[in-house]
Amino acid sequence: MTIEPVEGFNEKLKSFRKRYPKEVSVLFQNLRRYIKAIEGLSDIKSFRAGYLHPEGNGVVAIGQSSADKKLGSLAETRLYIHVRIRNDTVFLLTIGNKQSQQKDIQTSKKHISELKRK
Repeated sequence: MTIEPVEGFNEKLKSFRKRYPKEVSVLFQNLRRYIKAIEGLSDIKSFRAGYLHPEGNGVVAIGQSSADKKLGSLAETRLYIHVRIRNDTVFLLTIGNKQSQQKDIQTSKKHISELKRK
């Protein structure tokens, strides 16, 4: 699968990583776990994991949950993605914490609307 950040994602990730380096690392580990798990599935909506949170309209939030207890307590963070099976693409929409969650979901849905026009 191809991973494609939407416009503005990399800039937000850069600043977010400065505040939450451990959380960003875990979010991307979970993204890799998710991609590996859904490869070959015809119905990705049926896949469930503790770190996944469907947000509607094709938005999936990947959380910071980790089995690695050495990391200690992690701040609640989410990586918002959209998966297109037909062209094997995972779009990175935005990244945020619990305080920005509602805004992040709305931003993600806006990105998906823009992607559908392309």
